Order: sequence, then structure tokens, then C-alpha cells
Amino acid sequence: MLKKFPVTSGSGNEYLVKISESSYFEDSVDVKVYRKGKFFSRKLFEIPFDEEARQYDYTAMAISAVNNYEQGERYKHIQLMMKQYRIKEFEEWDGNC
Repeated sequence: MLKKFPVTSGSGNEYLVKISESSYFEDSVDVKVYRKGKFFSRKLFEIPFDEEARQYDYTAMAISAVNNYEQGERYKHIQLMMKQYRIKEFEEWDGNC
């Protein structure tokens, strides 16, 4: 198993990244991203990579996993804000078609 801390994203967040042999796919690894904390016990994200297709570039796999996680979080945040906006818009609607 490979481990790296800190892996600092472009937005300045620090993560622990672990890369281990996949238990599901042959010639693949699982890249897991953990939140910085007391024991790094909270896994945030996991993604499999084909080692050979990625030319065994574990650094690139770690960067990709962290970027994918943060992009997903930004998307979730935008969706939540849109939902809240649409709820408020509906509540303020006068009911006229």
C-alpha cells in the first residue's frame, strides 16, 4: 500500500491518499481519499484505476482522485443552492399560471 500526506489540492485542502491493490479488478488499484483529522478515519472518496493504462503513474492517480472528489463536492453544493433557490421561488410564487 502507498500512502501520502499531505496531498494538498489546488484549493488548499489537505488529504491523506491511500493506494492499494483492488480487490475487485485485476491489474487495478483503488485510490482512497481521506479527510485530514485526528485519525483520518473518514473516507471521502474511492476510485479504481487501471495501473497499466495509467502507466503506473501513482502521483497522477492521486491528483485525479482528489480533483474528482473536490469537483463532485462543488457540484453537490451548486445543486443544493439551486434546490434552495427553487424552493424559495416556489414559496413566493403567487400561483398564477
